Amino acid sequence: MYSVLILDDNKPIAAHIQHTIAWEELGCRVVAVLHDGISGREAIERFKPDLIITDVEMPGLSGIQMVELARNCIPNSKLIFISAYDKFSYAHQALKLKACDYLLKPFTRSELRSAVDKALAELERDLLSENEENNYSLTMKSILDYLENMVYDSVTLEMVADHFQMSPSKLGRLIQKETNMRYVELVAKMRIRRAKELLAVPYLNISDIAERVGYSDYLTFYKVFVRNEKVSPSEFRKKLSSGED
Repeated sequence: MYSVLILDDNKPIAAHIQHTIAWEELGCRVVAVLHDGISGREAIERFKPDLIITDVEMPGLSGIQMVELARNCIPNSKLIFISAYDKFSYAHQALKLKACDYLLKPFTRSELRSAVDKALAELERDLLSENEENNYSLTMKSILDYLENMVYDSVTLEMVADHFQMSPSKLGRLIQKETNMRYVELVAKMRIRRAKELLAVPYLNISDIAERVGYSDYLTFYKVFVRNEKVSPSEFRKKLSSGED
């Protein structure tokens, strides 16, 4: 069962989030409903929740400051930020923290449920990935960690091989053996996974998303996305906005 922490200094909104979703039916348990960032940080350190739904602006600590300070406790937790302010700076900070969604008040029950469903789907994917990675060698895990940080730049097989002091051919064989993918396929999978997260933010331009995930031209991004997801980036975004899985 996934644990959920809800934070909003507006108590009726916090209560609305708590009661508008049938959490137990989704396999979740609300561990606390709080109204300031300082209490929120303490709750994060105590409960280490799987999902945090927090207002951006709160007394004591803002939602973003709270998460930044407690991030080491919850490296794999999913975040949904809510705000009454349509400020790019807030949304940009939320993206840096890899938030699943950023909801503007007043949001509908459908919008909230869509954001929650997205976060739970990511938790499920993480669990599957973790099970897969348990079968990887320590070297492969190090390579994957390195790529997660570098993959959105123009990182080549040769550059990664040089970092790990092995030949490109040896690295290529290792990746193929342990992931059943070629290097370019592994990089594409990581980039497209991040692109799908960014496509959930409606005001981000798709061409900008392509550049953010390492593609210098939109056409290449489009082709790779369609090859992996069987739909175009814009079609994928439409499905997200309509609440389709």
